Amino acid sequence: MSYFLMRSKSSTYEPVTLQQAFTQCHANAGVEDEWFLARIRAGRERVEDFTQRALLPQTWVLNYDENAPSVVTLPRSPVMKIKNVLANGIYIDPTPKVLEGLPSRINIGGLGGGSLRVEYVAGYGKGKIPAPLIDAILLYVSWGYENRAAETEIPKAFYDLIHPYRLWV
Repeated sequence: MSYFLMRSKSSTYEPVTLQQAFTQCHANAGVEDEWFLARIRAGRERVEDFTQRALLPQTWVLNYDENAPSVVTLPRSPVMKIKNVLANGIYIDPTPKVLEGLPSRINIGGLGGGSLRVEYVAGYGKGKIPAPLIDAILLYVSWGYENRAAETEIPKAFYDLIHPYRLWV
């Protein structure tokens, strides 16, 4: 039972502002703005990959070619909205509700066992990302700023901040 997951739409903003990154690093605006934007994005993506969460609203498509389970774990959480579910070539209407708890799951009942396509939006609303995850992104940016050659490991504190939020999918 294997699946394919693809992000079809990303958010247009980042959870950390340039000003927050400049303040964290005691840097000046206008000098390396693009570098800081790239580190903010890289830090967010590292947090998302480790925790299996979507920090910002993102549209994901989950595909099973065959043998889809009846209770489907959605690999990126928290789920904000199920856009559509296609089981064995038929759209399920109404779309299944997201079950309680994390990681997010849906129950497609007797339609499991065949092919499945779930399109959903995952992420936290603006301003609702847990503070330790924001702190981890800022720590990642400042680590990158201090270690341009990346000659040292990412600080253990980065993982200490995000580990409690890790989902086992």
